[in-house]
Amino acid sequence: MSQPRVLIVSARLGGGHDGAARAIADHLGRHGADVSIVDFLDAAPRLGTMLETVFRVEVERAPWAYRLEFELWSHIPALTKVARAVFRRAFGAKVREWLQTIDPDIVIATHPFPAQLLGEFRRRRDPCVADRHLVTFLTDFSVHPMWIHPDIDVHLAVAETAAVQAKRRGHLRGPVVRVGPFVDERFRMLPERASARRHLGLPPDARIALIVGGSWGVGKLVETAAALASTGDVLPVVLAGHNEELRARAAAADGIVAVGWTNEVDLWLAASDVVVQNAGGLSSLEAMAARRPVISYEPIVGHGAENVAAMAESGVTFWARNVRELRDAVVHYASAPEELTLPALAQFQATPEAPILDLLTEAPPRPALSPQRVVLRRGLVGVASAASVFVAVNVASGLIGYEGLNLSAAARPTHVAYLAALLPTPDLASPALDAALHNDHIAVVVTERGVRRDPAAVAMAGAAGVALVNGGAGSRIGDLSLIVPVNDLQLGRAALSAVLGSPVNVYVPQNTINAVDLAWAALHHQSVIPARIIPPRALASTIAPGSIVEVADPTASVASALALAASTRQALAARHLVGAPVSELARAPELSA
Repeated sequence: MSQPRVLIVSARLGGGHDGAARAIADHLGRHGADVSIVDFLDAAPRLGTMLETVFRVEVERAPWAYRLEFELWSHIPALTKVARAVFRRAFGAKVREWLQTIDPDIVIATHPFPAQLLGEFRRRRDPCVADRHLVTFLTDFSVHPMWIHPDIDVHLAVAETAAVQAKRRGHLRGPVVRVGPFVDERFRMLPERASARRHLGLPPDARIALIVGGSWGVGKLVETAAALASTGDVLPVVLAGHNEELRARAAAADGIVAVGWTNEVDLWLAASDVVVQNAGGLSSLEAMAARRPVISYEPIVGHGAENVAAMAESGVTFWARNVRELRDAVVHYASAPEELTLPALAQFQATPEAPILDLLTEAPPRPALSPQRVVLRRGLVGVASAASVFVAVNVASGLIGYEGLNLSAAARPTHVAYLAALLPTPDLASPALDAALHNDHIAVVVTERGVRRDPAAVAMAGAAGVALVNGGAGSRIGDLSLIVPVNDLQLGRAALSAVLGSPVNVYVPQNTINAVDLAWAALHHQSVIPARIIPPRALASTIAPGSIVEVADPTASVASALALAASTRQALAARHLVGAPVSELARAPELSA
């Protein structure tokens, strides 16, 4: 038999899917398979980057928005069908090219997105999947509906809970097989604890809790570590992954060992007594393979909470619901690790790759041909589907916009109100008004339309020291931004930065922020300031400690604008507050262009 070829399609939405792909490739490679791994998001680079950015921002900075989106996708089955249509149109051509070029015998998806696309290829009898076996490896203990496509040939499950849930999710044409975790073999062959501690410079007799949040370092890791460090009985070690901000915060705290990105996770596991995790991902499986008891605490929302619950139900982890339970569990399982490690090790199989290899001896299924659809209707459905997904993502993005992005981590003083004003651009040519705005610490929101109207006035205000912030394009499209993919942020930023001769990195949206704006802001380190936009008459009743207020008076005369500045001073004084321009909320140090 010729060398079998296997294509694994992962997605860089968290490190666990890629880690599983590498582990599967390693297991199959030992049997002589020629294995290739590709990233699904690379099949549509621009959209893929946007999806990655929005997902990261949601998980790291707006978990409540991620939870809302997770729940919507969990309880509205129609959204999965919409996603399939979008994946096929946006990512299908490149994935089809990979299949034709690599010509694999077996295709394995380790993320829900490629699983849905491959299932759609099979359902539509696309020639690109003819004579190939299509496999999905369910990396999580709990199975989200997006993992399952009825036309995938075989679903492989990491645990029995995942297998049971997968069977309940729909009418599958192929089997669901529990194969256990795929984990790098080095986690099974650890050095002695004492040797690992000497190598890492850790105290030999400490009770060490390794705290992990995946490759992105997501969750309340520093708070968890601090709760353990405060007992004096535990030395917490935080693995921050690629999250440098997290590593710095952990390093600044007393009694915590902070570790950035490392290729020695196996040594840190060897040195630890217990592992504390929050998502039930690959880090947990590696800890189980390393025979370290796993404690779950403060799970991240969405899939993290679902996995934590499923793992605890399976008896392979302990879920600490509060600080006291966490502290007690660390002490207990450090002394009696076998209570968790024995059931956890029972999840692993000696040859998890066996069901994949068995497929090589079987002919791929040939499902019945789906009914042909009218071309026009297909095109209309495709457009509607793409629009629906764009709206769904933008709803979540708008919610994030209300919370802000890239804001200063420093605590906000309780005696400060943050101020901005939207005024007619020509008014900014008044030296008296510029002086008042500067002295009263009121930022001015400038849009692209405003710059075009009077660029010289904008330049004069900037030279006078007025804090100028980006208001976007200046088109009042309101909630149409949910369906119109306009990069409002960049349109305003480019115009304002060009006039001032320096980058402007503070954006005060005048419309509902959409996914394009959010992704662009995150990628280019822009601060999104969620100001409350009010008319001048509401100023006195709106200003409060910590409030972020934009007074919009786009038709004001210079005299009216000066009166507004005076009214602002009076409102602040009446509440014993001081004003600050909204730009002071931007994350320090100064953001890059």
